[in-house]
Amino acid sequence: MQPNQPSRVNGIEIRHPLGIKRLTTNFNFVFMSILKSKLQLSIVVTLLCCYSVHAQHQVVTGKVVAVADGDTLTVLDASKRPHRVRLNGIDAPERSQAFGTRARQQLSDFVFNKVVRVQIDKQDRYGKSLGKVLVGDRDINLEMIRIGLAWHYKAYQHEQSAEDRYT
Repeated sequence: MQPNQPSRVNGIEIRHPLGIKRLTTNFNFVFMSILKSKLQLSIVVTLLCCYSVHAQHQVVTGKVVAVADGDTLTVLDASKRPHRVRLNGIDAPERSQAFGTRARQQLSDFVFNKVVRVQIDKQDRYGKSLGKVLVGDRDINLEMIRIGLAWHYKAYQHEQSAEDRYT
């Protein structure tokens, strides 16, 4: 484009002494390209986040063969592989603490020798799986809190789903 050559923008004749229209057009092209790539990136990130949320939950179904205390049990899956599971989001007294034996006995009454489904969220620092234990549709983690033999483990509540945190 030659300097001082007229051009039309929205039907108005404009003279650009330094060829600014070309610069503006190039800027718009670059800007739109960046927006398009950011949109594509945000779509990819969203899809990956959705995949990782669903991929995080491993479900183990099996028979409870041991109860260590009021918040830890062992599940034997169909291939006879043991899974040491800590009930996610709760804390119960240890066996040596007050009500520790009672909490262990109550958890045992709920799950021992029964088929459970465990929605495993992650592993703790000791290698135990952390998860929600279900007998049918009954949430055992929540039951232990309801009867007063465990309490909500607030230090890790950010790792729980909103549904589990506020139920």
